[in-house]
Amino acid sequence: MFFFRLITVKEIGLIYGIFLIVFAEFLPKALSGDMEVMSIIGVPLSIGLMVIFSLLKESNFTLIASLLVLINYGVIYFLSKFSGESLPEKIMEIIFPLFLNLVYIFSISGPILSIVGRVITV
Repeated sequence: MFFFRLITVKEIGLIYGIFLIVFAEFLPKALSGDMEVMSIIGVPLSIGLMVIFSLLKESNFTLIASLLVLINYGVIYFLSKFSGESLPEKIMEIIFPLFLNLVYIFSISGPILSIVGRVITV
């Protein structure tokens, strides 16, 4: 989930965010044989957006995170039009995660950042 990658980069660091992308998204799909074109495009896109976020992580989290979520899923949606995915597949893989990430950012990002920040400093 994109939201948790942003939390990881903000509180722990870029390297750990990239490890999260590789070990929690890319590697499981590659080892299970579930690699799709969108997965191959999505991983470098996510890493690129995490690098951008690491440069802006001292800014307003809600604003930057929501913009990056919109960019991430907007690019994936645009590219999915060329891959010929059906509408139900687009809804489950793009639209639903987009709205879920935005709900997380606007509702629980403050408490999560506070909790993770306290745990990291202990």
